Amino acid sequence: MRRASIWARMLRQMLERTQTRPVEPCDGACGAAEVCLNDVCVDVCTENAAECGTTELAGKQVFCGDCSSGVCQANQCFDPCVELGAACGVAYVDSTPVSCATCATGTCEDYFCATGTWREIHAGFRHTCARRNDGRLLCWGKHDTGELGLGSVASPVTSPSLVTGPANIVTHSAVSQHTCASTGTTTWCWGANTLGQLGNGQTATLNSPTVVAGLGSITKIVTGGAHTCALMADATVKCWGANGQGQSGNGSFTESEFSPVVALGLTGAIDLTAGLTHTCAVKDDGRVFCWGYNDRGQISGIRSASNRPMEVEGLTGAVSVAAGNYHTCAVLASGQAKCWGDGADGQLGNGSATFSRTPVTVNVANVRSITAGRSHTCAVNRSGDVYCWGANNEGQLGDGSVSSKAQPVRISTLSNVLRLSAGFEHTCAVGRTGNMWCWGQNLFGQVGDGTTSARQITPKLVQ
Repeated sequence: MRRASIWARMLRQMLERTQTRPVEPCDGACGAAEVCLNDVCVDVCTENAAECGTTELAGKQVFCGDCSSGVCQANQCFDPCVELGAACGVAYVDSTPVSCATCATGTCEDYFCATGTWREIHAGFRHTCARRNDGRLLCWGKHDTGELGLGSVASPVTSPSLVTGPANIVTHSAVSQHTCASTGTTTWCWGANTLGQLGNGQTATLNSPTVVAGLGSITKIVTGGAHTCALMADATVKCWGANGQGQSGNGSFTESEFSPVVALGLTGAIDLTAGLTHTCAVKDDGRVFCWGYNDRGQISGIRSASNRPMEVEGLTGAVSVAAGNYHTCAVLASGQAKCWGDGADGQLGNGSATFSRTPVTVNVANVRSITAGRSHTCAVNRSGDVYCWGANNEGQLGDGSVSSKAQPVRISTLSNVLRLSAGFEHTCAVGRTGNMWCWGQNLFGQVGDGTTSARQITPKLVQ
């Protein structure tokens, strides 16, 4: 017992000496990327789990390096090409462009290397137009206002027919009763022109393409109800045509703008869309701006109309935008989709049949692109599957029924889809291998299957 007691006393004395002995600080021994915490040298980047960029710990800032691919976001390496499932093209993270891979075969279309004949399709009011891989444009459907650009051809046209004139087309639009196409340096429009939407300074309807004067270089052309807008090569926006609701965004409510005018204060635009009487753009920082009519909240907020771009509140991280007649939708970099405006037919995709002046979440995951028609909406996910929702009176949802849906429904007969376009009451799609389908209202042959059957409630191959 005595020996145990001695050892206990010696141990207690050793502990007391250790507790009272001055501790040597570690600061002098720490490396450039370390900081002394609790007398231990700690690596700042490791402690903060920072893969890249500058981070701070205990008042010391340390640079943790650059990313080998992608960009640094919140001290983590983020590759938008991987997140988007993009095989090619340029993706954006905030305002930073990131180049994805190049195509060994085919051409890069909407982040995918596309092969086959067809590249892009746009469904209009009662007509449809599609771009081939050789840059030529073909249209079909109703031709009463010259919207097919075929000259004096009787309506309807039930299969794709070559538009006379324009070649090497890189962007086109056929949302309403007029159509536009561009090589990027020269832009043509044709069809209805009552409010100057063709941009030739006149109001006469034209059934052949006419050049839009004084426009300049563009990257995208979009058509609304009776107005037209272009995303310029310098990332600004110009519009012309109907402007009674401020849809040109130039600060006025003039009935018509007969030549292109600049949308005020909008720079850094990366995507553009036009609805019936409103227009929206996505900026390279992920914010969305809209202008024009707002009776159903299609430009968001409580204002009745805006003649200049206004930010959509509560929406960040957007990469693309689509406008219907009275609703608007955006795709976020995360793959989430948001819609706002008129929802009476379920076109917002959140399970409700009411309108919303603020963006609501669509019940589809991993969305790659979205398109909006009169009162229906469709989206392609990153796997190439197609979902549609909203009005379905003409079978425009493609699910084999004519019942409207407030929840997105998958079109089981389609896969590996590259692009979608929702028209007034019909919808069209292009596959990654160049096949092309349309469905919905077909009284004027706009489905392109060679018939004028009243409606096609499932996708039909365009002939």
